[in-house]
Amino acid sequence: MKMKIIILCFITSILLCSCVEQRKYTASSKNTYIKCYAGNLPDNFSPVCRMNYSEYNGLFNYLFEGLVSTDKGGNVISALSDKWIVSDNGLEYEFHIRKNAKWSDGEEITSKDFVKLFKYLLAPQSKNNSIDDLFNIYGAKDYHAGKAPFSDVAIKARDSKNLKIRLNRPCSAFIKMLASTDFLLREGSYELENLSYNFSTIKFSGPFIIKDSIREGIVLDKNGYYWNKNNVRSNTFLFMNKISCEEALAKFENGDVDLIVNPPVSEIERFMDSGSLIENSPDIIALSFNLHKKSNNLLDKETRTQIINKLDLESIKKRALKNYKPDNYEVFKRVYSPNMQSHTAPGINKIMDTHSISMLCVNDGVSKRIAEQIRSQLKDKLNMNVYITLCNYDDVKKTMEKGNYQMLLFKYQVGYDRQLGIFENLTSHSNENYIGYKSNSFDGLMERAFYLNDTAKLAIFRKCEDLIKNSEIYFPMYYDTDVVLSNDYLSGVDYGYNGYMDIQHIKENNS
Repeated sequence: MKMKIIILCFITSILLCSCVEQRKYTASSKNTYIKCYAGNLPDNFSPVCRMNYSEYNGLFNYLFEGLVSTDKGGNVISALSDKWIVSDNGLEYEFHIRKNAKWSDGEEITSKDFVKLFKYLLAPQSKNNSIDDLFNIYGAKDYHAGKAPFSDVAIKARDSKNLKIRLNRPCSAFIKMLASTDFLLREGSYELENLSYNFSTIKFSGPFIIKDSIREGIVLDKNGYYWNKNNVRSNTFLFMNKISCEEALAKFENGDVDLIVNPPVSEIERFMDSGSLIENSPDIIALSFNLHKKSNNLLDKETRTQIINKLDLESIKKRALKNYKPDNYEVFKRVYSPNMQSHTAPGINKIMDTHSISMLCVNDGVSKRIAEQIRSQLKDKLNMNVYITLCNYDDVKKTMEKGNYQMLLFKYQVGYDRQLGIFENLTSHSNENYIGYKSNSFDGLMERAFYLNDTAKLAIFRKCEDLIKNSEIYFPMYYDTDVVLSNDYLSGVDYGYNGYMDIQHIKENNS
């Protein structure tokens, strides 16, 4: 699911003259690994755990690999499966597992390992966010519902190296779906749920393994049994943990960190003009409205309409995110075209009586600044008093369900489907449906779209767009932006299609 707006900023001696002498060393002269900061890391890597942070998904993809993957352009490429055959009727997929595909302990990876993975993902107790995507596999839905044994599911190991999957109906998105994070090959529920303690017992299928868990963070080492190990350019990384981005930036400028993802927003401006590479991100920042029945002060449709249509997104971006120099760079692009806001709709231009509204906001620098500008605009234009409460990602769902907040500003990850992915979190079965939206019509449209090609999906997208616009419960505002600072002795720093750093190609230049 991704193109990502990244800004790869190399700090030059012109910008930071006072640090020049401190930063002339190469990384290997101080450390045996490349030190990275990409936010705090997860303890839980359960196969049924939905990860909210893109950096979590990045680490997950460094450690595990699936049947297929995607290149930077989003094209499906081979991974643990070196080839696959699709039947003429589009119902049967046969994957051939590489002869040299091995777990990190040297054990051969077989088709039965994938059967085991799918069985776990589809188990009745599973809460995996992508379960519905698997229900097109014959027998999968009945197994998950407890109506049939897994032996009735059409996921079969024909032999040790051939996996066969049969669908209920043709689905053009099926192969790309298998490239997403949810379907990476891993095993062991308890071990993954207690990563910091059990890393030495975990078998990894990707380019890296967890070598150690130390006070500073998690040490990744090249997987010596990985089938494509010769194309992994660096051996060892340390992903720092339990420090703030302010601390990470200070360490970066002192030469104690080699690479940092998303330094403090307050410091971004001084790094913006130092040779930037800019890419688009599929992650979106959206404003939505609480619909949970537990809340006794839900906003009515007229109020929601006024809020959405009074927001000036260009002004919000220029004021809240001015440190990113939005006049100079295509950062935080609009998700929708301006006509999604019906400025001329009747009855929405009146100034309201003094009204207090509570807004829950994810506690990060970008979201906080956007929330503050929303508050300012609604006060000026509608005489609304907006009270902002900051919250961690993990606490959003239970906090919204209590019904104490009327609005939510949140960053959503978009899945493998770039077109309809911005609506995935609104389906009634989504684990990220934090606002309690339920619509059979909307669910039906999203289900239909799953089986269509990209051209046919466009009509469904427009219908979904109309439903959301008419209900005024969800307003995608911007695509997110990442800023990556890298010391100049590193090369190959880039992002992949799925929106996380591609560390396989990072190389330390020791000249």
